[in-house]
Amino acid sequence: MNKIAVITGGASGIGLAVGNMLRETGFTVVVIDKACNSSEAGLVYRADVTDESKMKEVFADIAKKHKQVDVLVNSAGYALLGAVELVDADAVRKQFDVNLVGSANAYKFCLPLMPCGGKVIFLSSAAGLNPLPFRGFYCSSKAAVHMLALSARLECKSFGVQVVSICPGDAKTNFNANRVRELKTNERYGNAIQKCSDHLDKKNDERMPVENVSGKIIKIINKTKNKPLYIIGRKEKFFHFVCRFLPESVKLWILYKMYYK
Repeated sequence: MNKIAVITGGASGIGLAVGNMLRETGFTVVVIDKACNSSEAGLVYRADVTDESKMKEVFADIAKKHKQVDVLVNSAGYALLGAVELVDADAVRKQFDVNLVGSANAYKFCLPLMPCGGKVIFLSSAAGLNPLPFRGFYCSSKAAVHMLALSARLECKSFGVQVVSICPGDAKTNFNANRVRELKTNERYGNAIQKCSDHLDKKNDERMPVENVSGKIIKIINKTKNKPLYIIGRKEKFFHFVCRFLPESVKLWILYKMYYK
């Protein structure tokens, strides 16, 4: 039987790459993204994941067209850069609305359509496992996504839907170009915020090819039984492993030295 996958944020980046690979393996892929140029009944929905009523409407239509959903990939999201002290409250709310509330909206309207054996992928981030200077709200929102995924996994266990948190490192996509940057500063930070922004712009050659990330996500989707957490990226995996044996103060010192300037 043809399997149905729904991908939020599926018009670009990791979501787009995952969708393309799923189609190659025989899935019917349904994309939900506010950046879609147009809607196509049953396959492409132009919608903002933070709009609860619109998401309810979208999944009602998906139910009519496809009856069930076998895989949900929650990949809609973006990053906010700026000092915790100086970022405007509206920008903070939007960061959490898109990354956390948007993921929750897709999950809650999709779950009733999923059979036993269905799979929900929450795309968190390696930044959701480690604090980073001037990316505190992004890290916090992705940490919240990770915790939401693990909580949902416990809730779904009894009826056979697997929920997985995936934490990738940086991939070569338009994600960094779309980063929202609050570069205002004061005497406490000097030019450190701008330096952080500049550093992120220069890192593109070091980022993983998006096909590597999406390929690993496809393997995770195709597994019969999944672990609760997968980290994608050699450096990210190694650092996560090492930090299990380090005092928190040492971990924070390393991150300060690596990322503050």
